[in-house]
Amino acid sequence: MVKRFFRNYSLASLAIIFLAAVAIFMAYRSIVIRGIALLAESSSVTTTRIALHPIRHHLADFLEEANRPRPKAQPIPLPAELEDAIAEVMRDSRVVRLKIYNEKGIVAFSTQSSQTGDDMASNPGFLAAMDGKTSVKLIYRDHFNAFDESTESDNLVQTYLPVRRRSSGSILGVFETYTDVNALVAQTEHSEILIAIVTALVLGITYAALLMFVARANRVIDDQQRTIREKSSLLEQLSHRNLAREEMDRKRLATDLHEGLAQTLGAVKLLLEKSGAGPQGDVGKAPQSIIPLLQNAIGQTREIAMDLSPPGLDDLGLGPTLRGLQREFQRANASPHVDLQIAVQESDIPGSLNIVLYRVVEAVLKLLGDQAGVRSAQIRLAREGDAIVLLGRDDARALVTAMENEVKHESGASPASRIRERVIISGGNPGVHIDAAGEVWLRFSWQL
Repeated sequence: MVKRFFRNYSLASLAIIFLAAVAIFMAYRSIVIRGIALLAESSSVTTTRIALHPIRHHLADFLEEANRPRPKAQPIPLPAELEDAIAEVMRDSRVVRLKIYNEKGIVAFSTQSSQTGDDMASNPGFLAAMDGKTSVKLIYRDHFNAFDESTESDNLVQTYLPVRRRSSGSILGVFETYTDVNALVAQTEHSEILIAIVTALVLGITYAALLMFVARANRVIDDQQRTIREKSSLLEQLSHRNLAREEMDRKRLATDLHEGLAQTLGAVKLLLEKSGAGPQGDVGKAPQSIIPLLQNAIGQTREIAMDLSPPGLDDLGLGPTLRGLQREFQRANASPHVDLQIAVQESDIPGSLNIVLYRVVEAVLKLLGDQAGVRSAQIRLAREGDAIVLLGRDDARALVTAMENEVKHESGASPASRIRERVIISGGNPGVHIDAAGEVWLRFSWQL
């Protein structure tokens, strides 16, 4: 599921980034084309006006002659002064072609002689110029327009200017120039390619970073799902073990009651019956022999009650009950010496966690008592941030070794296994902690 999501997300992100790159490039290209058009058209109008100014009178004379009626096939000779002026304009500027229209739209002169005599009366540029307006048109085409059909006017600015003898006189004809902007287009095309490369590089780096982030998130999700599966499996195993252990505890309790307390009470009953049936001299001796049996029964009853639920936990609290448990351990075991440190307020500990902490400490003490070679040990109960932490260590590292072996072998029957299971079932996390001094502690923590 997660892998399919990662694959689909990667493909969708790649498609979106590609579309974004195309959109950025097209927007940039559109802006550039508009800029080129404005710059080229403005420059072309200026160039055409500069070219027209010194030849205005010669051009007016030529157009007056061209406007007179004459046979269609008869060309009008271009005056030498005007021909020299036109040649100079085309030599010293970017003007590559030039046309002169008479007032009827007939091409009276063109640098391409084949176009002389063509009727261009319907040409929008010519019509606008005859109305006294300056008309400019750019036909833009670069390599990115490779699918468009090329024409002879590509990257040429067509400028139409009305020709008058005087600024307030009537329009005699139209002067048209074709200005070459190929150099500007080539420079723009180079910029477009550079922008496309930079955009692709930036978006590629962004996509790579995005993939790395998503891949890391994917690994985290995989780890969390694996942890959830492992915990679910572990909890299932612990549930089965607890059911079996609960049945075993009931059998053990039944056995203790039947073989211990019941046998003791049965013996007391027999003694009392004998004392009642015997001579009067035996009556005083019966109670003396019954007292040890009753004391043993009381002790067994207390042990069973303590095993079921420590009575001091509700009356005295967790701290005093744990210290009482430590004293009982030290009375029963000369070694190891256990240093119990409680550095947490009981009000900070949830009530449901008291019995868990008691049972864990009880199991840790039992584990210490079963280990040979341990001379001293420490048990510390504290609060760290939003967690209750129980730490344990000994000079032989027996606690940590027992827990590590339990994790490796998962025996499920050892005291270390019972400690680990109880911690996990109660919502805690078992582990190993190394403090600043390099000491290795067995560490159990519960989030508040």
